Amino acid sequence: LQNLVPSEERSDAESDYLAETYRELATNLLTEGKLSEAEEAILRSMEIAEDLCRKHPDSWNYIRTQALARMELVSLETRRRRFDSAKEHSE
Repeated sequence: LQNLVPSEERSDAESDYLAETYRELATNLLTEGKLSEAEEAILRSMEIAEDLCRKHPDSWNYIRTQALARMELVSLETRRRRFDSAKEHSE
């Protein structure tokens, strides 16, 4: 339902909530072992969070959202045994 609102009409708070929703979806997909689907959700979450951080570089809330999305990517890469990539994304 959140995606029904066009991105240009979403408030920053709504975009942050959408990024969190994608991250939570990724967490569930990782638990189910659906790694490719989890990656899609993580990348979408990161894309939204990075956009918010560019617009509001001093917002701890958006920085937190971005960091949590990156942590999901680290988890995914660790599950795939891509340890160099996991390390790179954790820095």
